[in-house]
Amino acid sequence: MYSRIHLQLLAVCLIVMAGPRLALAQDPVAVPNPVVHVEILGSDAPRLQRFYAELFGWKTTLNPVGYGYVPVAPAPPVALTGGVGPSPQRQPLVIFYVKVADPASTLKMAEALGGRIVMPPVEVPGGIIFARFADPEGNIVGIVRRQN
Repeated sequence: MYSRIHLQLLAVCLIVMAGPRLALAQDPVAVPNPVVHVEILGSDAPRLQRFYAELFGWKTTLNPVGYGYVPVAPAPPVALTGGVGPSPQRQPLVIFYVKVADPASTLKMAEALGGRIVMPPVEVPGGIIFARFADPEGNIVGIVRRQN
């Protein structure tokens, strides 16, 4: 059975990942300080760039110092949503979620590429399934299957 903390986490994740259907969608124009850049950093940038290219099909454009730019903005009708809430571990955590078709198979691929499973797939009301993995450098990334 789920503990109270687990249920709170699931509720927060449901609201964050459900997008405009369940969460109060924010009009991107009305958001005073929108998220405009996401970084995934580690000591071996080429390894991380290969990992994410193979896992998600992301195309990286390198600048002269080896920093790779990756276009990650969702195309409509997919919406970027966000949330702020309690951490079940009572530790700070910032995480982003990548939309995938099959979280379980994505986790298997992440492991095959050198990552590790942090949270196996969890299904919450609304047909949403989410999970988390750590990349080869230890960065924790979420994956989610949701409508939009």
